[in-house]
Amino acid sequence: MPGATGRTRKLLTTQRPRHDTQGRTPLQTARRNRLQSGRAEEDTRIWEHVLHEDGQFFQRANFFLLTESLLVVAYSGLLAASMGSGVLHSSASHISIATHTIASFGLALTVAWFYIGHRHLKYCRYIQAIARDRLPEYRATREGRPKSPVHSLDVLTYFVPTLAGILWILFLFIA
Repeated sequence: MPGATGRTRKLLTTQRPRHDTQGRTPLQTARRNRLQSGRAEEDTRIWEHVLHEDGQFFQRANFFLLTESLLVVAYSGLLAASMGSGVLHSSASHISIATHTIASFGLALTVAWFYIGHRHLKYCRYIQAIARDRLPEYRATREGRPKSPVHSLDVLTYFVPTLAGILWILFLFIA
């Protein structure tokens, strides 16, 4: 900087951006840190979403299973009452209508359980795939776990509602 005065030279040298060890200016370093912390926050949100959807899946399955169980108890109580010795003919037909109604409602509920479970399982798997792509620890855990021929989520989504549906169909024929 020939010809520059001491004050001008000092301004010119202090205004130059300093570089870190990788040759980045402080502004570039700040942007990079902000992007990295943004990515970490996004990864945290993805993980929390995986946990939330997993919890929702099991809570919903518990709700349907509990509701189905209560319907089975109501059906069994009515069926036991109809088989009792002191039941009049007219109340036996009312009980038969009630048991058919409960069994039909139970079958409809089972179909809803199957459909809702299927849709939610697809969404859970979609979120899990995103987590596997973004979270290396999650991917390593999923890949390192023992494999089984049937996944537990598939059993809860398809097998248990199918069994409940078969039960309600049998109950419709018994009543």
